[in-house]
Amino acid sequence: MLLLCLGLIGCAAPTSLRFWAMDGGQEFEQSFSRGYAGRGERGDFDVVMTEDGVDQAPDPKPDGTLVPTPEPPLRHLLHVRVLWLPLRGTRLDNPSATNASIDWYVMGTGSRQHQDMLAYSGVGYVELEERGQTARLVVRNATLKPRGRCGMLADPVGACRVSGSILAIQDRSAVDKLLAEMRDATGALEARAQGR
Repeated sequence: MLLLCLGLIGCAAPTSLRFWAMDGGQEFEQSFSRGYAGRGERGDFDVVMTEDGVDQAPDPKPDGTLVPTPEPPLRHLLHVRVLWLPLRGTRLDNPSATNASIDWYVMGTGSRQHQDMLAYSGVGYVELEERGQTARLVVRNATLKPRGRCGMLADPVGACRVSGSILAIQDRSAVDKLLAEMRDATGALEARAQGR
């Protein structure tokens, strides 16, 4: 069984999210190496983050030889859609303090039809700040639940609380390209769940 490659809390990356499993209190962190942001036609603000497992390269031994990792690298795709901006002073315990949807895909190796995959969905409270060609999101309070699974990936997270910060480059075309990839992943997940 492949394990979901989330590291235990250590140094926080400039762009990273922390996950607290609701059924066991285990805390994890996932960093993202690339992110793109842009406003959609309806005024929603989309941010898509990706991590392609490049940080899981083999570690060198003291003699310089490389030790292969036991699992192949995993690909992470995270989509945050900010639906509206909260007013200053909005309290996190207020039911109206949910202004964003969040989707997270963890994908292993294999073809689209046979790819190992975990999918999570949820909502949260997100603060957004645009500065020129960049966008910064702060996820203050969010929850995710497993939405689907196929293949051999084990899920050590399950339902979880999420917080953290995200930095992204403003590039709507890159956002659209990654969103199309996420739609393909959703389609593949649904097709495999129905046995097609």
